Amino acid sequence: MHAVLVSVTIDSDRIDEARQLLNERIVPSVKQLPGAVSGVWIEPQGGQGYATIVFDSEENAKAAAATVEGYVPDFVELNFTQVQGVAAHF
Repeated sequence: MHAVLVSVTIDSDRIDEARQLLNERIVPSVKQLPGAVSGVWIEPQGGQGYATIVFDSEENAKAAAATVEGYVPDFVELNFTQVQGVAAHF
């Protein structure tokens, strides 16, 4: 398994809008990506948000990572996206 790690900075005046977008569009879309196993989006603190999405293979994780920018609205800055192997999962 491999994970896509994502870090974003969210405009503090638009946190509620970001949360709505996350729940209504992003999570349902990501769940449909090939090989998606699980995903966790961490509640933003100080405008910083993080996500970890686990995939069944490195190939599927890399393909998903290549699409992250398309999910990010203009009021969210994408800090980084990286793919790493999963050491343990439950």
